[in-house]
Amino acid sequence: LLLCTQADCAVCDFVDLMGLNANTCFAAPHQFISAAVIQPNAPDLPFNTNVATSQCGQMLALPALNTCFNLQGATFNSFAL
Repeated sequence: LLLCTQADCAVCDFVDLMGLNANTCFAAPHQFISAAVIQPNAPDLPFNTNVATSQCGQMLALPALNTCFNLQGATFNSFAL
């Protein structure tokens, strides 16, 4: 998972999703305005990946792999599987 402080997935931190529990909310290392799920070796993941506001109060699904999404309308600082 890339969580980025600039639009178009520039200046990103990588979060390894391996070993993280599904149906769980995680605090991001910082606020972010764009995000992408990067999975070059598989057509999909066995779980949904959502970006979210604080404590996953409002969630937004990232609908495609290997695609950057610019986020608007809220302060995003957490994610959920």
